[in-house]
Amino acid sequence: MYISIVGPLCRHTGLLWQDKLYVFGGQTSSIENSKVLWVFDFVKSSWKQFGPMPNSDQVWPCSVHSHSCNIYTDDEGVDYMITSFGFLGEKIAEHTNEVWAYDLQANTWKNLFAHNQENNSNNIPVPRSGQATAIVKGVLYAFGGDDSERRFNDMWSFNLKSCEWQQINLQGKIIPEVI
Repeated sequence: MYISIVGPLCRHTGLLWQDKLYVFGGQTSSIENSKVLWVFDFVKSSWKQFGPMPNSDQVWPCSVHSHSCNIYTDDEGVDYMITSFGFLGEKIAEHTNEVWAYDLQANTWKNLFAHNQENNSNNIPVPRSGQATAIVKGVLYAFGGDDSERRFNDMWSFNLKSCEWQQINLQGKIIPEVI
């Protein structure tokens, strides 16, 4: 289904891949989030909307906003859009620490790390939003963010092959928590 206009949307993520702009999630109002994937085709100058099919067992992330988005190519040459963290939920959101991969060729989602609100150990990051992320050599790095009560000054790595988190011990001068 082709849509000519994308409605008001904020706190979403996006990336360029080939000749398309991929925009995922975001807020549609002050109390509603989206789980729609919009794709803008620069050649056709048009938008296409993707979402979970009704009554299907298709795997699809929950609605989310203020999350991160990065591109990743695995060892087999498959390109993925990696989304992580953010506010989770259709209407009243909680923070998340989940990680999803969208296969840009097959148009399918895969959950790499399920939302884990209970952080009883120090081996996974506290759910959050507003963090900075980057992928280097198959590892997703995440720095900072907040959970509405506190701001984080920590760094984590997530191995995209083993799907395991590891906290990085920062040394030297660390970004000040209060500026």
